[in-house]
Parts: sequence; structure tokens; C-alpha cells
Amino acid sequence: MLRTFHLVYPVLATLAMAVVFQSVVEGVMLPQPPITPLEESGGGITELVSPTPYLNTLTVLAVVFAGSMLMIALMKFRRVLRFFIMAVLFTTSFAVTFFYVLLAFDVDLNIVSLFSGLLGLAVVLGVFSSKEYVNVLASAYVASSCGVVFGSSMPFWTSLVLLVAIAVYDFVAVFKGHLKMLGKIDMNDVKGLVVNYQGLSIGLGDLFFYTVLFSFVTTNFGWLPGVASLAGLVAGYLLTLKFAEKRPVFPGLPITIMTALAISLVIYFLIL
Repeated sequence: MLRTFHLVYPVLATLAMAVVFQSVVEGVMLPQPPITPLEESGGGITELVSPTPYLNTLTVLAVVFAGSMLMIALMKFRRVLRFFIMAVLFTTSFAVTFFYVLLAFDVDLNIVSLFSGLLGLAVVLGVFSSKEYVNVLASAYVASSCGVVFGSSMPFWTSLVLLVAIAVYDFVAVFKGHLKMLGKIDMNDVKGLVVNYQGLSIGLGDLFFYTVLFSFVTTNFGWLPGVASLAGLVAGYLLTLKFAEKRPVFPGLPITIMTALAISLVIYFLIL
């Protein structure tokens, strides 16, 4: 039991950073991400009979699937894969750091660029560090910073549909689809895509979508349901660990996402 609680560290680190990033974007109207190109009409729950949230969700799932297949294809070329992951991590870290610093502080652009570049380099080195605590912190930074931007800028109904859909997608991909092969590879070969900690491997995408859920709930429902979603994410993650004890690979999203979403909605409706 103590070991199970110890394994929560990657999730706690990610969510703690997400709270900080969410406080930075609080009250800021962010543009809708290009990956969800269709705008919702704002017609309330009737939006669910519109194709918009489903088409946006399909676009995101298509990108996720294409990215997964690209990574699998590149596993045959480990040096190319490593370089590609490093380039993506640096570019992403630079961009989100630049965004948050510029949003939070009135600083010269040259200083912001230099700081963002140095932090981006630190993130890359941290992700590929042999020290697990450093690897977790660097990966948590990427997942939380990107997840908050994504979760706080997506259209409302697209977010809800996507969170449910990505949970289903993860379940199918792990048990029936292309992610079944993860149990047969050395997770050290895919550093940057997974977080390795105390013998446990957590997908960076899982940590990203945990943050997306927290940011979506906090942005649309308020901080109290947001805090409830944090508790739900931790509870769902612990439950996921319990189910994963006797399996080489187990999906990290379905139980965790649905638990957190349910708890946050219950709290929201209770305080209405």
C-alpha cells in the first residue's frame, strides 16, 4: 500500500505545476487551438446534437493516432526517434515558457527568449536524465504547461466529448489496438514519451490529459470543482494502479478521467 501511494509522485508533481499554470491563465481569453478548428455556436446543451464537438474530437484523435503510429515506426531507428523527441520537447518547452513568462511578467522579449531557451534545454536534459526525480519533474513541466493551455482554450462541449472519447480511445488502443505492443518494449527506449519511475511507466500523454481535465473544469466551473477534479484524478490514478498490478500494460486514462470528471461535476451541481 505504501509503495502504491509512493507511485503517485509523478501525478502529484504534474498537478501541482498545473495549479500554478492555471493561476497564470486565470481570466485570460485564449484563442481556440488550431487542432479544434470548428467553433461552437454557444447554443448550450443543444450543441451536443451539432456535429461540431464530434468533428473537433475526431481531429484531435486523428492527430493522437497519427503521432502514435509515427513513434512506433521510428522505434526501428532509435537515434532518429531520440533526436525527434528531443526536438519536440525543446520546441514545446520553449513555446509554453515564452507564453507564460510573457503573460505573467513585463519583461524584455530578448530576456524572455533567452530564459525560454535555457529552460527548454533544461527540460530536454531532465527528461533524459538517469535520475528519476529529475525525469519526472521535467516531464511534469511539459505535460502541465501544455495541458493547461489546451484545457483552458478548447470549446466547452468539444472538451467534454474529447475527454470521454480519449478515455475510450486509450482503452481500445491498449487492449485491442496498436498500444498493446508497449508491454514488449524497453521503456527506456521511449524516454520522453513515457515517464519511468520506481518501475512504473506512465505515458506523457496521460499526464497531459489529466492536466487538460483539471484546466477545463477550473476554467468552466470554478476553482472548487477544479480542486475536486484534482482529488478525483489522484483517486482514479490510485484505482488504476490497483487494476494494473497484474497486467504488463494498463490504460491510464479511462478510470482516472471518468472518476475525476464525475466528482468535479457532482461538486459543481452541489454548489449551484
